[in-house]
Amino acid sequence: MNFNLYSTLSQLVPGFILFIIVVHVLKLDINAIPALPSTAVAYVLGYFINAIGGWAENMMFKSWGGEPATQLLEGKHCGRIKFSELDKLKRLVGENVENKELFQTTMRLANGNDLVKEINASYIFSRSIFVAAVVGYLALLYVYFNNSLFHIASITIIVMAWYRAKERGFYYVKEVLRTSINILEKENQFQPMQNSEILQKIA
Repeated sequence: MNFNLYSTLSQLVPGFILFIIVVHVLKLDINAIPALPSTAVAYVLGYFINAIGGWAENMMFKSWGGEPATQLLEGKHCGRIKFSELDKLKRLVGENVENKELFQTTMRLANGNDLVKEINASYIFSRSIFVAAVVGYLALLYVYFNNSLFHIASITIIVMAWYRAKERGFYYVKEVLRTSINILEKENQFQPMQNSEILQKIA
């Protein structure tokens, strides 16, 4: 098992957030808990936060108005993040390829790119922070139910984390599409190709 920085942080950081909340709710003395067991528990909690993020991803996409790939390929954008090279990409891959299949093809092309991997890990980290914010809010709801400041602060953090995850998702898709164009151009694939040829090429 390989532990890179983002994959570790995407589990440790939200895990520690939830760990501290649990300690607070249970009124435990965090200083009395050894560092190594605390880190292990936080990592496991973060693991499940990450899993919940994966399971809930379709719900997140719906709250964003659809999958980032679908939206970018339809000319939509997230703030300043947009994709304006669709015509070029279709000339390289094939004019008649549907958007869903087009993105799947570009993912296979860009899969080994280090920058794409890093941005994907950044998206997963942002998604985990969003889930941790929601779970933390629910865990503290019983304690601070009558505290209006708690609700305002929590909902603000959740909305910010939600939008940040959306930005990271759109940016990941954009980088996949741009990287695929660069790969195809470097290989001198300037003529329209049938999608079956692309799939055979990268199989």
